[in-house]
Amino acid sequence: MDYPPNKGGVSRYLNTLVEGFSDKFFVLSSVELDRPKREVKHISLFSSSIWPHWLPSLVVIWKYRNEYDRVWSSHIHPLGLACCIAEKFTRKPFVIILHGMDFRLAIRNPWKKYLTVRILKRADRVICNTQYLADQIKILLPSTDPIVVFPTLPIEMLKLASVYDDASDRPMRLLTVARLVSRKNHLSVLEALRSVPEVEYTIIFY
Repeated sequence: MDYPPNKGGVSRYLNTLVEGFSDKFFVLSSVELDRPKREVKHISLFSSSIWPHWLPSLVVIWKYRNEYDRVWSSHIHPLGLACCIAEKFTRKPFVIILHGMDFRLAIRNPWKKYLTVRILKRADRVICNTQYLADQIKILLPSTDPIVVFPTLPIEMLKLASVYDDASDRPMRLLTVARLVSRKNHLSVLEALRSVPEVEYTIIFY
């Protein structure tokens, strides 16, 4: 439900994961593609005319049950819930990929928090994009052992970066591209860099 050509951190994170393990993943996405991709199939996961609106995603998971070993979902609600329900019938494990905003929304009221705990308990693996988030999940559910997979650059950008390998004599430069909101924690980076004056720090915000 959040994949290129959609913009944003989650979309880039998932795309980079798939590119890094292109022989392991096949993506079913509700996002209309700019151009066809071998490993991505556009498919309807939601419907505005039925309730619950995510019921089609449950049908999709069942339909493709013989073509996968496990399902990976990037959103605990509602797709993670669909994976959790489907697992009872398909007997195929599922993996939940969590990011900060998704987790905060997932525990914002008692009912969603209850469902979140149930889903995380049944998940085969829980993947987080930061150590902070993994710690928050362990506070909510101490029996979980989240795996932290840090975001990285798309493969095309990593190749482009190799052009600058001869820049080892230049000062280290850190770059942050993010909104100026407190949860992004820019102030902590600035405070830490007070003791490292040789580092250049650039913030690009929107």
